[in-house]
Amino acid sequence: MVNKNNYPRKGLSFRPDYDLPRICRSYPKDYVHSGYDRGHNAENASLDYSRKVQKETFLMSNISPQAKWLNRKYWSKVERFSRYLAVKYGKVNVITGSCGSVGHLKNNVNIPKWWYKVIYIPKLHKFIGFLAPNTNKNMKTAKLKKYLVPIEEIEQISKIKIEKK
Repeated sequence: MVNKNNYPRKGLSFRPDYDLPRICRSYPKDYVHSGYDRGHNAENASLDYSRKVQKETFLMSNISPQAKWLNRKYWSKVERFSRYLAVKYGKVNVITGSCGSVGHLKNNVNIPKWWYKVIYIPKLHKFIGFLAPNTNKNMKTAKLKKYLVPIEEIEQISKIKIEKK
């Protein structure tokens, strides 16, 4: 979707998702001094066409621990690329997620081993996949294509099946 309003991010803050049972909830404080950023699954910049929807991207149920330089550098490039494709082709479908484990933060919040993004361009019937390790190593300078992978690799590591019809 091409955004028209582009509400600013200013004033938005991470908050627990009280629609989840307490045992499943995480809190912003779980990340304090953890060394990890709060990484959006559904990215704020793609959903800033509605203030209500944009606020929902800051629910902790949409957040996973993401290495600082992965989040701020490489993953930011991947997200900008998906928005570029949406503008260029009018529509893209995007699946973003994280999988695996390298440990836990406070409150038993899983630290994923991998982050993935699958971009489908209907106009071209084309899939593009990214699979990046959740690390700071080399992420400040990684080129976009460094973690470009076949969709099958994402399926194998994430244990999800991507419908290719």
